[in-house]
Amino acid sequence: MTTPPTALARRAPRCAGLVVVVILALLIGAGCQEAAFSSAIAVNDTRSSVGRSTLTLEADLSAVAQRHAEAMARRGRLYHSYSSSRPPAGYRTVGENVGRGHTVSGIHSALRASPGHYSNMVNPSFSAFGVGSAYGSDGKLYVTQLFAG
Repeated sequence: MTTPPTALARRAPRCAGLVVVVILALLIGAGCQEAAFSSAIAVNDTRSSVGRSTLTLEADLSAVAQRHAEAMARRGRLYHSYSSSRPPAGYRTVGENVGRGHTVSGIHSALRASPGHYSNMVNPSFSAFGVGSAYGSDGKLYVTQLFAG
């Protein structure tokens, strides 16, 4: 059985709209992944610039950081997560940086200029980290960096 051409014509605009939504969601997701990756590179570049070993980017820590970045983006405000006060399983120390801005480089510069955030970036007791990022409805990028050692 074939679908009459008029039924296909009625469905076409809805399908096209759905395709656009899916493509936009993929692009936004890719943009967030790219931002998280850029933030991770910036942290390791900062560590290398002061003679510290680079951190290993861990999927489990990144998943926690990503959930927190998304929560901040939904609420449109910065705050530290509960996970920043207790180390994840397998780690003894933990630290967290959170930032908001228009670009990864701008957020990284602001975090680097803050003594407490900079200390987390270069802390020699940290060996691993996770990074998450999300765009809020305010158009700003929210970043969470979760450090562990």
